[in-house]
Amino acid sequence: MQKKLIALAVAGALTAPLAAHADAPTVYGKIHVSIESISNDNSAADPDSGLATSTNSSRLGVKGSSDLDNGMKLVYQMEGEVGVGATSKNNFMSRNTYVGLAGDFGTILTGRHDTPFKGVGRSVDYFGDGMGDSRTVINPDKKYYDLRPDNVIAYATPEMGGFSAVLAYVTDAADDTKDDGKQTATSLSATYKAGSLMLGLGYQSLSKDATGGEAETATRLVGSYNFGSFEVSALVQNMTAHKGIDGKDGSAMGIGGKLDLGAGSDIRAQYYSMAAWDDADDTDVSKFAIGYFTKLAKKTTLYVSYASVANGDASSVNLNDNGGHGDAGPATTSAGGSPNAIGVGLIHSF
Repeated sequence: MQKKLIALAVAGALTAPLAAHADAPTVYGKIHVSIESISNDNSAADPDSGLATSTNSSRLGVKGSSDLDNGMKLVYQMEGEVGVGATSKNNFMSRNTYVGLAGDFGTILTGRHDTPFKGVGRSVDYFGDGMGDSRTVINPDKKYYDLRPDNVIAYATPEMGGFSAVLAYVTDAADDTKDDGKQTATSLSATYKAGSLMLGLGYQSLSKDATGGEAETATRLVGSYNFGSFEVSALVQNMTAHKGIDGKDGSAMGIGGKLDLGAGSDIRAQYYSMAAWDDADDTDVSKFAIGYFTKLAKKTTLYVSYASVANGDASSVNLNDNGGHGDAGPATTSAGGSPNAIGVGLIHSF
């Protein structure tokens, strides 16, 4: 008999079936590589554009569960980043690595893990970890919003009529915010799924105890609906006291669509934008991505995609900033720049 347990994941709150007496660990992974022609729109750089290869959050992990005498299960996962062609990206157990207890009550875990707030955003991104990744826009100044911190204590409810929730507390998030001293964070998500409809809400508060600033908060509302051959998704995000600065508020939004062409192929596109911080002049940024994806086998996907970023005159967000896309490209972007790229990628999961 299978028990459905909620586990935190890169896509948010998901239900993961665990087989009884499943003591043998499972080795799994994903290889995601791409070759891209990139223009960084930086007049001071030499070269400004060129051909690049990327390893996009490729990973290798071990996960499993073990029955306990009291009817519960011990669950665990150890996952690291793999740099395909880039040894600097080989980081042992740098991704979600945790241990926990699971039962009819849900799942309790502790370790290193994506926050529930991050998972909500990942659930509606059609270009996650690629050059079209939405975190360029919705995760400004990297690691203030889409966190994968150490020192996480999390509880995930079981699925109840399509509803599930995750609550996480981070005892010390200082390493993720690049601030000195102890910081704490509270993050939660609530997800509802019914047929073709998905709705998700995320909230996160990051303290600024060490710097004496205001607590930084953010709220995300996401949704998607599948009409059969066509799916649409949307995201709305509000942020307050960015970096602990009172009054430094911002907002972001995104919309996307995916058209199923049959035979494992689809065309997808999305557009994300962030308004200027506190109505400051020319600090806005937006990103557009479009791509064709086709399955070569059940677990292997080939794609070609195009992505571009449009910066306000005082903004210099690069194409691969703040997301899971590999460190590709010859230079950073000039203020007001419009970097863009076209590339082909291959994803294989096992």
